[in-house]
Amino acid sequence: MDRINISALDDLMAIYFGQDYDLLDDSEEIEPKIDAFLAASHKGLQLAVIDDIDLFLKECDDLEADFRANYRDTFVPENWGTTPAKFLDLVNALIRVHLQASVHLI
Repeated sequence: MDRINISALDDLMAIYFGQDYDLLDDSEEIEPKIDAFLAASHKGLQLAVIDDIDLFLKECDDLEADFRANYRDTFVPENWGTTPAKFLDLVNALIRVHLQASVHLI
């Protein structure tokens, strides 16, 4: 994979799934960490994470290997009962649902 700028996704991974993830939510579940991100972040950052996921998926040569290369020190999907593809799909879907719900609040 070529070097790409996916800083919003990188920040999400480091802050919400890094070594101190349990300070935000002490469960071993993925969804509460994403809920914490959604509660603390603004629409622009949420859209940036979606864009970064799309770019990562477009640019990677081997999703499993590239995900591990980028996030091996932060997030091991198997430890969370998932795969890189399922994890990225979940993050993308939860952000989109949140954004869609916020549109209906206006």
